[in-house]
Amino acid sequence: MVLKLLIFDFDGTLVDSEPGILEAIRHTAAALELPPEAVESWRQMIGIPLEKQLAALLPKHSQNRIPEAIEIYRCYYDAIRPYYSKPFPGILDLLADLAERIPLAIASSKRRESILPVLDQWGFGDLFEPIISPTEVTHPKPHPDSVERILAHHDLAPDHTVLIGDTEYDIEMARRAGVEAWGVGWGIHPLERLYQAGAEQGFADVQSLHQTLTELLI
Repeated sequence: MVLKLLIFDFDGTLVDSEPGILEAIRHTAAALELPPEAVESWRQMIGIPLEKQLAALLPKHSQNRIPEAIEIYRCYYDAIRPYYSKPFPGILDLLADLAERIPLAIASSKRRESILPVLDQWGFGDLFEPIISPTEVTHPKPHPDSVERILAHHDLAPDHTVLIGDTEYDIEMARRAGVEAWGVGWGIHPLERLYQAGAEQGFADVQSLHQTLTELLI
């Protein structure tokens, strides 16, 4: 494959945001008086839009509380986000290297207004074009809409693109869009689960991903 474009997921792939997300989940679950086991059920859905998470999490008689839950979650998470949004070790070096070799894009279930401050905080806000969040699509992840919009932006066919993500939702999105799917093992879902979802390659650490991409882009 001649690689011409890399699409990254954001949370759990580039940025170790899980601790902050879990804090917001615990806070919101407590405010809604959800049972303790709801926290882990909710955690497993990180990677799809918040509205979908809550629709799957809350019982039918509580679906009317989704807007309230979103407000609680976002207010709390926005307050703590700067303290819980650190790139994984090696990611900044990887991105700096890749930016000189190949176009980079982001397809995320995180809101754009939550992504951009983190990118700017760590100095890599201008490396990605485009950045696709749920605001820009009709059908968010795992629907292929996000990837298809990125391909159209770059006027590229799917067979010249790799998507890199940490959840089965990323892998499903990539496969439905016809692009190659690579999984990373430092995020939400373990590599075994990503392979089961259809990932063509998997990486246990950033260094092995960096090495593979370096060899491909020589």
